[in-house]
Amino acid sequence: MSFLLPSAETCARRLAAHPARIIPDLPEDTRASVAFIIADTCDGPCTLLMRRAYREGDPWSGQVAFPGGRRDLADLDDIATALRETEEEVGLAIDRSAFMGNLNHIRPYRQGLPASVVVTPCVAALTTPGPLALGPEADDARWVPLAALLEHPATTLVHVAGNTWPGTCVDGFTVWGLSWRILQDARERLFAAPGSD
Repeated sequence: MSFLLPSAETCARRLAAHPARIIPDLPEDTRASVAFIIADTCDGPCTLLMRRAYREGDPWSGQVAFPGGRRDLADLDDIATALRETEEEVGLAIDRSAFMGNLNHIRPYRQGLPASVVVTPCVAALTTPGPLALGPEADDARWVPLAALLEHPATTLVHVAGNTWPGTCVDGFTVWGLSWRILQDARERLFAAPGSD
């Protein structure tokens, strides 16, 4: 599949024209959100990825991920969760108006996770990448070129708990699992070939 890296306006138009597949009527305690952030740079659009700190009981411990997590009772909606988690994990404060829409709801495949957890990838656009300040949940975070993530969707295989998963290696990060699946959804819905609008 060929793709282009469109403007934020084009991404917003594509999200509006093709609403996300959602799982309706989710209980609050089953919801989680991540921030899929598109930022412009002189070298083209990039996105924010982090490596989660190693923590006891965290099923995503040590993995590369988009900033995000479970919904708190104080969070008004999925965007509020993505905003809060992004600021807590990587120190990036984003204005709510930067969010353009959502990608498809997605469930993790990992063993040991409640089957009821549903993740909403919330898409935001920034005119420039903001500075980052790691919180205790992140070991590393960086802005990664989207072209490098999307041009070759599967460049490696990751072996975990007897399973093999496709992944992409970019800038010292290996993206696989839930984050890789989110990237594939973004690739299909936002970064399609010319004439797909």
